[in-house]
Amino acid sequence: SRDRPFSSAERLFVELLAAWLGRAFGRRAAREDREAAVEGREGTPERIDAALFAPDADWRFTMVDERAEEIYGMAESDLLGRDLWTVFEDALGTRFEEEYRTAMRTRESRTFEAYYDGLDEWFHVEVYPDPDGGLSFYFHEISERKAHEQELRRSERHFEAVFEDPQILVGLLDPDGTLRRVNGTAMEFVDVDREAVLGDPFW
Repeated sequence: SRDRPFSSAERLFVELLAAWLGRAFGRRAAREDREAAVEGREGTPERIDAALFAPDADWRFTMVDERAEEIYGMAESDLLGRDLWTVFEDALGTRFEEEYRTAMRTRESRTFEAYYDGLDEWFHVEVYPDPDGGLSFYFHEISERKAHEQELRRSERHFEAVFEDPQILVGLLDPDGTLRRVNGTAMEFVDVDREAVLGDPFW
């Protein structure tokens, strides 16, 4: 048993310890709430491999999962409590800031795709408001898909340039010979409207 009163230094230590424990338990409860919300949102193809992080209402990191740690190249312990806009200063003035602040202000979910120069990657991002006033962010890299889409657009532009070449006659047929498309040069050689021949068998 203690036979002397606490000194002022001891009382200060106890008060600081109690405050620290209170914050720790608060963070744990908030994390459990977020994880429960995550479980309710997971399962769709867009989120199966998604990374997750969450800031509070003051934009301070409260949760960073392992996938997000890998993408950022930073451990959760190095991010918790830090300001999002200080850590990712190069996101200021980008689509990311616009969408994040809109979600925080309106408390409505947001979904978008954007290129992030800081990581040299394209991302698909889903933002959801949390009950505690913060946000949860699901995101995954889509650079490979974007590169494929860009190549497809280049191919389509090349095809259109060839198709509309005034020096050649071009028509597109279905496997059964049905005429689906014909360019203007070819139509100059027949005395019918384009609409009159589209859908007809070529042979």
